[in-house]
Amino acid sequence: MKKSTKSSRLDHFCRAMRRGFGQLALAVGVVLVSSTTALAEDDWAFRVSPYAWYLNIDGDFTVQELNGVDASSTLFDDLDGAFMIEGEVTKGPYALFGEFNYIDLDQSASAAGGFFGVDVEVDGVMSSLSAGYQLVDTGASTVHAFAGVRSWWIDTTVKFRRLQTRSVDKSWNDPIIGLRGSTEIGDGFFIDGVTDIGGFGVGSEFQWEVIGRGGYAFNDHIAVAVGYRYLRVDFDENPLILDAEFKGPFAAVDIRF
Repeated sequence: MKKSTKSSRLDHFCRAMRRGFGQLALAVGVVLVSSTTALAEDDWAFRVSPYAWYLNIDGDFTVQELNGVDASSTLFDDLDGAFMIEGEVTKGPYALFGEFNYIDLDQSASAAGGFFGVDVEVDGVMSSLSAGYQLVDTGASTVHAFAGVRSWWIDTTVKFRRLQTRSVDKSWNDPIIGLRGSTEIGDGFFIDGVTDIGGFGVGSEFQWEVIGRGGYAFNDHIAVAVGYRYLRVDFDENPLILDAEFKGPFAAVDIRF
């Protein structure tokens, strides 16, 4: 049984990675095509940022015909595996932003107003890819408007103790639009911010996000940053209803080249 569970999770992770590499290939293609319209004298700039997100998940889950499951989880308490990375490519005023997050959680929850105890296993992928255009460049500050797609894949298993088990594997894509800004304070310090909204009934009913972070650049290639991220999603499509908050502080390392 344990081998089967591990094999299943390995399969889930491999599927998630294939999704991420597929989006990466698409990103490279978009950049190569869009670069033909950028100014020839502008250099390419790349940033890759692996990060650790102390993720708290609060929300309501409904799987198939079961009653709502109220779940609250802290990432480091229930984490079985995770991989998180984000980055950007810029050339002149054009930009491409992307991220990939894989999370494997086991958590305890309650259902039917706390009458039933359940175990909830969640394997999830959240990735996004968006194209942006620079609206403001003062030298010290920049602002980009962007539009793109955020993709979700969630495999949820709800195990009622001594009773039934229900599972659902669901994926969807949401359009997103937003703004991203960055300001150099001086002496190597900087602050960044991102806000976006999406869904609009295409995949989820609605989702919105706010990210703020501050950091220090040791040189032109390496920087560290800490910040806070809040993401809310409301998805309602049989057999899964997900109304959840993904939030918490994070720490990142920026690698530029």
